[in-house]
Amino acid sequence: MWKNRIIYILCICAGTYYAVLYDKYVSLAIMWCIITIPLFSLLCLFFFKKRIKVETMVIEQMVKMGEDFFLTVITKNHSIFPVSYSTMKVKYKNQLDGQFQNIDIVCRVDAKSEERIQLEFHCNHCGLIEITCEYLRIYDYFRLFSVKIPIEEKEEIIVIPEFEIMEDLLENPWENFENIKKSIMKKGEDSSEIINIREYHPGDHPKSIHWKLSSKKGQLLIKEFAMEEDDMDIVNFGLVCEEEECNYEWYDEKLEELVNICWTLLQAGRMHKVIWYHPQMEIYENTKIQSVEDLGELAKQVICAGVGRLNKEDMA
Repeated sequence: MWKNRIIYILCICAGTYYAVLYDKYVSLAIMWCIITIPLFSLLCLFFFKKRIKVETMVIEQMVKMGEDFFLTVITKNHSIFPVSYSTMKVKYKNQLDGQFQNIDIVCRVDAKSEERIQLEFHCNHCGLIEITCEYLRIYDYFRLFSVKIPIEEKEEIIVIPEFEIMEDLLENPWENFENIKKSIMKKGEDSSEIINIREYHPGDHPKSIHWKLSSKKGQLLIKEFAMEEDDMDIVNFGLVCEEEECNYEWYDEKLEELVNICWTLLQAGRMHKVIWYHPQMEIYENTKIQSVEDLGELAKQVICAGVGRLNKEDMA
């Protein structure tokens, strides 16, 4: 843009010199055209500023670690003039370390139309990803002047670990694990009662299928049970670490351990509850896990709660 401004100043100087050297109406008209036309283009920018809107949209608010996800930026131009050149600043940040990356996008929008730009992202670590469109900067047709349009559109994407069954947990007795409390239930005894019937979702255990009702309705239906607190396995969890050891590897390992234990219990047909520490509120939350949807919601809540950090004074 500075290159264009230098050329513009040189054109004004040449036009002024020509107007002084040749005292004619044509030379004066050329000089005033050189000065006023770009200034008129500047005034049009303020008209565009009120007629351009920017929106953001994500298809999935929760994705698995290592999967690609997309952000769609929609720029709408309600004026009768096209915007030939504009830039947009997008900020990408993971809440774990707070560091951000700036992404600059170049786009144009025709008159009375909208432009859709799809940005592809890839995250190899768990966490809460914040993608913010901070502003749109539009330029006049000569690229001499620009106007910034604040946007502040923010989208949050939860990146959770891949669900995997822990074979060791299935092969060994439950009492070998310190953070799991085995339910005390006699063989053939069922202290739970059905509180709801819903459609089958991938990941539901076959033992929960209501076969009799499914055959009548022609689709798989799942029984949801209400269990007594003493009949449920308990998983204790907390994301608290020393400042120097809080990194992506530690974070991914802890979250993978939580979701894999819960996923293994679900696949074994065992509903359970997770008692986990909320670092921001400094309280313990109690979440029941009865389906894959509950597990996904738990992972989202734990990630949004952040990490509790211990400093040297706390350790002392």
